[in-house]
Amino acid sequence: MPDMTFVLLLALGEIATAQAPIVGPIGITAFQMRQPDTSKSTPLGRWANDSDLARLKYAEGKPSWVVLVVMGHPRRIERRVGGSEIWDYPWVSSCRLWFENGVCVGTSYSAGY
Repeated sequence: MPDMTFVLLLALGEIATAQAPIVGPIGITAFQMRQPDTSKSTPLGRWANDSDLARLKYAEGKPSWVVLVVMGHPRRIERRVGGSEIWDYPWVSSCRLWFENGVCVGTSYSAGY
């Protein structure tokens, strides 16, 4: 049977060296500075379910950095005059979000029709 002191020290050593999450103002600022990157977009790969549609609904009225956390990176970004943007997501059917002044002002999901 192994020495329990060694097992305890091994377990505590892994816990002590675990990376601590970034919280507080520094962590929030890091998220706020995130920009959408179309190369990091991942397809949903199936029809949207209730959870996906809830995330889409939640995005309305939120700043773009919150949308990135909730929805992930878009497949395509169309930037328009005046600073508005349209983000398209790689869902099985059409999924689109509209932004004005960095805030999501509308969402659309066609569900194939």
